[in-house]
Amino acid sequence: MNSYLLHSLCILCACSKQPTEQETTKIKEDVKIEGDYNLPGIWAEATLIEHFTQASCNEDMEAVMEHAPTASTKVVNDELVLTYPNAHFRCDQAVQGFVKQTDNGYSVLIQPAEMNPVLVAKCDCGYTLEAKLPTIESNDVRVFHRGDNHGREATLREIRVESE
Repeated sequence: MNSYLLHSLCILCACSKQPTEQETTKIKEDVKIEGDYNLPGIWAEATLIEHFTQASCNEDMEAVMEHAPTASTKVVNDELVLTYPNAHFRCDQAVQGFVKQTDNGYSVLIQPAEMNPVLVAKCDCGYTLEAKLPTIESNDVRVFHRGDNHGREATLREIRVESE
């Protein structure tokens, strides 16, 4: 009797429809666009930066902590490219960026994808982050860094931005 049940389950699983790669990508995009990003109140109107990359961890924390954090902007092929080297976050922590228009230009918020982690790595990294902002015409960009809420409420700090 047990073998019939096992065979039935195997056939059911084998015959069930698996999502195609296109459907999986669409599901990921929907989650990405509709996710709860736990943004601070003043950032409620910000939008997720679609073209955002995070380089692998720079474990040399002396180099990360040695200098005050800075970001830079430059125009490349009609896109404003924001680069934030040695952005200090936890090891293996995915981060994301948000942008909003202000009276004086644009503001960018960089924060972890998971703001309320249950478990955290006991090490830090410096990540080189890059964001492409294709619809921004102004080179006046302010960048804000926000850590996660593990252990305490996250605070925003402004990062100096240099323009090329």
